[in-house]
Parts: sequence; structure tokens; C-alpha cells
Amino acid sequence: MSTTCKPGWARATASRRWPGNLIGAILASAGSAAVGAGGNINLGTVTESATGSTAGQGTVGRVSTSREIGSVIQGQGDVRLAAGNDINIRASAVQSATGTLVAYWALLVETYLA
Repeated sequence: MSTTCKPGWARATASRRWPGNLIGAILASAGSAAVGAGGNINLGTVTESATGSTAGQGTVGRVSTSREIGSVIQGQGDVRLAAGNDINIRASAVQSATGTLVAYWALLVETYLA
């Protein structure tokens, strides 16, 4: 993956010949942002978990929690996603403050309600 920033420009670019995987990642730009891949673009999650236990006076307790943390692609200007195959987004955000969002190819969005 490569990142490009030219003098006088505020732009973030990530590109790959094969699948582009952003897993629990943040790609942010004060200007435009773009992600390109020859295969799929996958915006996925990482799982954060914690376990705790307590013991005292004849009682024992154990607590476990976990949550998924998604990826973020954001730009002040235009945000572009271009994939040779599919764009898969799971529990992640793609946003532009003042520009447009452009996605090239197929788009699959997984949504889970609590």
C-alpha cells in the first residue's frame, strides 16, 4: 500500500494491485481521500475484548466483554473508492465533509442492528 501527499495538496491516497484491506484502520485527509485496489476493497473490523475476575468471601465473579471496531475513511473534500472487484464494508464509515463520495464497482454493505 502506498500513501501520496504532494506539496501544497492535502490528499491521502492508498492503492494496491491486489485486494486492499483496511481492518480497524483510519485514513483521514484535510483534502481529498482515495482508496484503489485491483481486487476487492475490504473495510473490516478488529475485535477488542477484556476479561476480569474477582474473588472474595465465598464468591467468585467473572466478566467478559468484546466489541468490534470498524475502519474510517474520511476527507474534507472528495472521497473515492475504486475496486477491480467488490467493495465490502463492515461496521465502518466512509464520509466527506464538503465533497462527494464516489464508489466504482459493486458495493456490499453489511448492517447489524443491536
